[in-house]
Amino acid sequence: MIRIIRKDLRSTLRNGKNILHLNIVSKKHSWRKILHRGAKKILGASVVAALFVFPVANALAAPSGELPKDTFEWVQSTSMSAYYFNKEQICYGKGADGYIDRNILIVPTVKIYGDKQIEDVVQKRRWRMESTDGYGDLIGAADYLEFDVAANTVTITEHDDLDKNWWPLTKNTDAKTIKINELSEKAVDGIFYRAILAWAKNNDKIVLDHSIRKGLSLKK
Repeated sequence: MIRIIRKDLRSTLRNGKNILHLNIVSKKHSWRKILHRGAKKILGASVVAALFVFPVANALAAPSGELPKDTFEWVQSTSMSAYYFNKEQICYGKGADGYIDRNILIVPTVKIYGDKQIEDVVQKRRWRMESTDGYGDLIGAADYLEFDVAANTVTITEHDDLDKNWWPLTKNTDAKTIKINELSEKAVDGIFYRAILAWAKNNDKIVLDHSIRKGLSLKK
């Protein structure tokens, strides 16, 4: 199921006739969007969303500029990153019996980095003696999440660093599981994960429709 989602996301992004470029204006910590002419679709179902960076104190305020709300859901922005998830691709997973399991929630997400976060990522790669080829064009990251709703955990099944053309610079498939209840109410990642779970709970029919559209079925 996760492979299907990744294929859908990447094929839409790379084959789309319309590419959105988001340039960081470093001195003002603002975002600028430039749409290619002749565009027919804004990034489809992929890893980019409306970006806006402003003080941490206002991290939960809505951004003034947005991409289509029927594709991307903005959650929060800080001085480091802007957080989004793709609500056109969010779906339930397949249970052990082969049917839809509402306890499994699969969600593609994206973080768009501000200058400080970009610098931090690059410096850490240098410290670990990892390649920084292409990282002059680092723009953000895509995380593929799998929630275990009952256990209140989320597993990052894949992390891709992204360049300005939304191609992966590196890919990390070492799964990392996080216990959401161990994250404080003010923790940025905790806020993000809880917001996704709340949205899915309030939009069960939409998530179910997405799951069926991807070839899964409900147990009769």
